[in-house]
Amino acid sequence: MKQVFGDKKCVACVGAMATNSSVEEFEKFVGKKAPFSDIDLYKYLLSKGYLLGYGMENKDEIILNEKMKIQIEWKMEGTPCYILVVSETQKETPHAIYWDGARVFDPNPKTKDGRELCSYKILFVYPISKIGD
Repeated sequence: MKQVFGDKKCVACVGAMATNSSVEEFEKFVGKKAPFSDIDLYKYLLSKGYLLGYGMENKDEIILNEKMKIQIEWKMEGTPCYILVVSETQKETPHAIYWDGARVFDPNPKTKDGRELCSYKILFVYPISKIGD
């Protein structure tokens, strides 16, 4: 699923891909025009029976306080995710892509789906889970 260049609907595309629905359905549910927020996606996914997990910032370590550090290792294989990356066209605005658990689906009309995940500058990763699965 691809957005129209410059329409800022990448979050809607991710929501539609994750739920096998349409961008129009996402927009109708949210009731406003793009750009869409993480909260818009949370609400839409929940309405479709999905949960958006806690976002993990792409850092080597997370500092909990001045004395304690924790390193996180998490395997994304098999887990659908909403991923925010540095936009290749609008550097000041994050871009949303969808990971289906095996490959990338990028709403950017200039990008071919299936691109290697490591080729993106990842900012945040949010796992998506079906409720009841």
